[in-house]
Amino acid sequence: MSLEIHHLPVISTQHLTEEVAKQLSDAKPHSWPPCAAWPNGFFIFLDELEAHDGPVAQCLVDIRNWLRGLEDSGAINNARWVRLDGDADPVEGLPVYDW
Repeated sequence: MSLEIHHLPVISTQHLTEEVAKQLSDAKPHSWPPCAAWPNGFFIFLDELEAHDGPVAQCLVDIRNWLRGLEDSGAINNARWVRLDGDADPVEGLPVYDW
């Protein structure tokens, strides 16, 4: 048996809009997108945004595309989750929202 390992980039919660952060904070089990909130941020699975029936917030699309760009460049491998942390620095290339 081989162990599957995922790289988990850590970026600032400033890459989310206030509205999306509130929705993620209020998420229930089986919510979309798959997310786990914790006191300082979120763990979010962003690999299947197109599977959602409704509109997708642009900040989530931007983060997902950023993850795919890192994977395409070979900088990371198997990035399906991202950790957004209130103490993390913003990353270059992603919009920052002031709230």
